Amino acid sequence: MGIKTSTEILQLNQVQIKFHKLINNYFQLPGESGNRFSLFSKLYTNLNSLKNKTDIKTKSFKIEKIKKFEFNQYKKFSKKYLNIDFLAKKVRGKKYIDYLLIHGSYATRDFINNWSDLDIIVVLSDNIFRDEKLFNQACSFFRKISLICYRFDLLAHHRFVFITNFDLKYYPQSFLPLVVYQNCFDLSGRFGQLNFEVRDDYFEKWRILRTSLDYLKEISQKKKITLWQYKKSLSIVLILPSLLLELKNIYLYKRHSFDSVKKEFPDLDVSLVDDVSKKRVYWKLPWHSFYLSKYLIMFLPIKISNFLHKVILYPYTHFKIELNDNFLKKMNIFCQQIENEVF
Repeated sequence: MGIKTSTEILQLNQVQIKFHKLINNYFQLPGESGNRFSLFSKLYTNLNSLKNKTDIKTKSFKIEKIKKFEFNQYKKFSKKYLNIDFLAKKVRGKKYIDYLLIHGSYATRDFINNWSDLDIIVVLSDNIFRDEKLFNQACSFFRKISLICYRFDLLAHHRFVFITNFDLKYYPQSFLPLVVYQNCFDLSGRFGQLNFEVRDDYFEKWRILRTSLDYLKEISQKKKITLWQYKKSLSIVLILPSLLLELKNIYLYKRHSFDSVKKEFPDLDVSLVDDVSKKRVYWKLPWHSFYLSKYLIMFLPIKISNFLHKVILYPYTHFKIELNDNFLKKMNIFCQQIENEVF
């Protein structure tokens, strides 16, 4: 586990992660009020200045050609691609977007009906940190359009993920493994190459694994949890193989990690992962679900759409289910095994 990292690099990494969290929260939480352009502009300038003063080491990585989303090729697989086509039309030509990338199961067409969520990563243009009007336009747009994620999964535990050009030039794979970009497609209309300067993210990988295990251990001590908590727990179990492999600098698409983790960690009982993987196929919500239409999302004022959003999601975020004792015990044991294996 021993690795030497200078104090300056640790500080730069911490500031980057903090800024990443701030911009992701601000662009998607309607409860945030006030104009924060000056704050974010200053923070972004300081972040770049700090990087320029720090002796860093990165490795270059290039995605030669980002795929284009062709609706006619995808529409036969699911009606949900209508939402992606709608999104593509809305983001095309936006000056505050460099790339808007669909990755995950809807990019590779191995989605599971009723289970799979929509995975989106947005590369923000540096212009938004120089132009107050553009910054505010971006904020208003993303707070609305990101609600479209719930048309794919009412129990989604994330909306869009935002990164900056700074992040591309100082990239931690803890944001998203580079291998995932090879399977994504772009809605912004650029379809060019993506250039990364990849940094070491040793400490971030450990922190994410630690946080994930702590969440599962906390859930395993409860008899009743909400549907939202339940699905989040299952999703974390499925990502644990990838997180474990990343500790060994092995980066794989999630579906390939299930077999690989058995080879890399032969003493680890991963049967819980297999069990949860099977649950996905038969996953259904306990009652008929609906969500705001894509047109209402963009038409309604954000305060109204956010109110309706909370009303629709209330049963799923508050309705509690009783978990099987064997499942809870197995989850707790799995977490303990991982801790014994890697910590």
